[in-house]
Amino acid sequence: MGLEGLSVERIARGAGLDKTSVYRRWPTREALVAAALEGVLEAVAARAGAGRVAPGVKPERLLGALVGAVIHRVMLEHEAASPRWLASLVDLTQYGALPR
Repeated sequence: MGLEGLSVERIARGAGLDKTSVYRRWPTREALVAAALEGVLEAVAARAGAGRVAPGVKPERLLGALVGAVIHRVMLEHEAASPRWLASLVDLTQYGALPR
């Protein structure tokens, strides 16, 4: 699907906004995606304690998993990627699904 299939209108609807509100802040789809990725990276860095990840974990693979989950949530499930949901995603990525 790629960037060509990204719908700002669908993202805006999922966030409860008009697409003009989205375009006012991010004038292109690329700018919107870049901002989303930056937000995910900041959340991961904050939760992971400035880069404490297991040896052999490639950051781009971790980021791909997170971004894929966000795209799935918004575009396929038609649900908002709320801050609470994003935090739970970061927790899942950081701590796994094993009981603590």
